[in-house]
Amino acid sequence: MDAGTARTDAQAAFRQELRSFTKAHGTSQAVRALLDDPAGYDPAVWELMAKQLGLPGLIVSEEHGGSGAGAGEAVIALEELGATLLPSPFLATLLGTIAVIAAGDGGAAARILTAAAAGQQRLALAGADSGEVTAAVDADGGWRLTGEVPYVLDGAGASLILVIAGTALFAVAPGAAGLTVTALETLDLTRREARLSFDGVPAELVSDPGQDAWAGRVRSLAALDVAAGSLGVIRRCLEMATGYAKERTAFGRTIGSFQAVKHMCADMLVDLECTRAAVEHAAKVADRADESGPPGEAAAAALPAACSVAKAYASDAVVRAATTLIQVHGGLGFTWEHDAHLFYRRAFSDEQLFGDAAAHRAQLAAALVVPA
Repeated sequence: MDAGTARTDAQAAFRQELRSFTKAHGTSQAVRALLDDPAGYDPAVWELMAKQLGLPGLIVSEEHGGSGAGAGEAVIALEELGATLLPSPFLATLLGTIAVIAAGDGGAAARILTAAAAGQQRLALAGADSGEVTAAVDADGGWRLTGEVPYVLDGAGASLILVIAGTALFAVAPGAAGLTVTALETLDLTRREARLSFDGVPAELVSDPGQDAWAGRVRSLAALDVAAGSLGVIRRCLEMATGYAKERTAFGRTIGSFQAVKHMCADMLVDLECTRAAVEHAAKVADRADESGPPGEAAAAALPAACSVAKAYASDAVVRAATTLIQVHGGLGFTWEHDAHLFYRRAFSDEQLFGDAAAHRAQLAAALVVPA
């Protein structure tokens, strides 16, 4: 068995373990029970995700107590969680972890990663998708942050906030002086977001002052991670639509036998497979970008485009899938009692998070322009 096959087998086993976990803990009843919960997730389930699955430390190196996995494993986890909408701080913590790994230097980064890998610290990343924060040195030689980030995943629930300010990454305690956290009412009821305002907030520099290329990598991987979650949503929408089409009867026939319904489900399948191809390709590029030498350098250069392709396609496809899910279910799909609206809400949230399709296609177009 070669290394590639072994890796594939390990990923398959990891996916199966995740699927069993989400089937047990991500039921419709469990998800709905958390819709109005201020925290937005079950701490007991999060603890199990840390102890049984090791998800908080999935991409953290073994040196810092993690699994040392890569983007390939991260997208598997996000797909499986997205397929059930299981609420958890995983995505927010993963984004913070990505930022610390990409930019971190010295003891501060090691301390953050070790605590996150053990499930003792829930991270949030501010400034990667919106807002503007500036950093300045105060009279005592410390750092102070000023500005606002209009929305941050798990911004009100994280135990440590990572803030991108220019080309530097800072760590801020949730109760720091000058920090105002405002919980937001969002379309997606399975996620929590907050607006963060910084007024001379004391912060700890986490990044290496000599590095400035890391922020672009973080934004690319953030887009990829959202696309991976969308992949799970598309898959579940297809499963729900085809399952219903096989059972619901009209005019003495199952509705799945009608050509119009067949075409809708077939289009969902095409979207699923194309999104999967784009997401898995981008994950492979991301993992190759970590290698040293010319191959790694080439992959690093190709990473922004690969992630933009994945996010652009996923943004459109997930909205189409969620809309089709409701259409197939007819009147039932519009009711509160059916879960279709939860996937519909997640789809439109995913579409906008870390850039919609138009934004990523514009980035791809700009990259193709050769200066005269």
